[in-house]
Amino acid sequence: MATLLRGGEYILFCNHRTLECWSVRCSKLFWVYPKNGPKSTIQEYDADVIDGGAGVNIIVSERNRELGSSRLQIVKLDFGSGISTPLFLSEAPRQCRFSEPKICGDIAVVYFLESTRQSSSPNPRLINWKTKDHLELTSPTFQLTVIPILNYILVLSNILPGGPKVSILDNSAFSSHWRNVAMHPTPNKVPISELEFLLQESITFHDLPSLTLWGTIELFAYESPLQDETYRVWALMRDGQQNHLATKNSGGFNDRQPSCALKYILLGTQDIRFLEQILYFGAFGHDRGESSDGGIVSDLSYIHISTYSGALTCIDTTGNRVLISYYK
Repeated sequence: MATLLRGGEYILFCNHRTLECWSVRCSKLFWVYPKNGPKSTIQEYDADVIDGGAGVNIIVSERNRELGSSRLQIVKLDFGSGISTPLFLSEAPRQCRFSEPKICGDIAVVYFLESTRQSSSPNPRLINWKTKDHLELTSPTFQLTVIPILNYILVLSNILPGGPKVSILDNSAFSSHWRNVAMHPTPNKVPISELEFLLQESITFHDLPSLTLWGTIELFAYESPLQDETYRVWALMRDGQQNHLATKNSGGFNDRQPSCALKYILLGTQDIRFLEQILYFGAFGHDRGESSDGGIVSDLSYIHISTYSGALTCIDTTGNRVLISYYK
């Protein structure tokens, strides 16, 4: 897993269970994340370039499988000195772990799994790393997918029976709900229905009349390099309906094996004019069934969206090939 940081001068790279920062200009290792001992493994990370490109805030979830421990840490890396400064640290109880960390500005979002075998969707946990406060968003009836953008929180909720909705919350909407991490290790649980949205719209498309059974896998927000406070937002979703797809086994093809309807969709929206409205850019579907050359596409991963060129790339790990689709 690697990330080219905004500005194009540094790359974050997971290398043999640790996180490294490499200088593109000098082609050399610039910094190594100070993880919690040699047995600890970097699970996931996210980065937010700050101070006009002079530094970056990095949020990291790491796990020690031998001890069954997990922790979440935010550090600030100064590109001038190459020195990192700890900003926030949270230790999870044994057998619990942090997942899918995101950071933008003062706010971080992470999902907290209370068990390594937890089957239900975890609630998103919001952290203000400057004030050392946290809270947890909840919904009794639908899945919440949350990411932070500058001064706002973007929420994708799959509401039955109406289908998915895109919502935008100002960070000030949480002002009365924060609790200090040190004094209240268990965050305040805040029902999403109690918060006031700046904007909320349903996602509908003519060729996909029903999206109620689609589950969100990932949510992305890319800031426009040309317009301030303008974002293009993508939701990667999976069709959860049961279907009969061709599967391959040692005896050949069997077209009666039940499986998930492995179709993926990208829902594109653009948020313009200081969060006044949302414009839809359409939907793109991709079947993980039989591919054009007769093989079986069974596992798509390493999905990358090229925001402004209109290309989606992903790797079929079973067939060892790259699939490229154009959504414009």
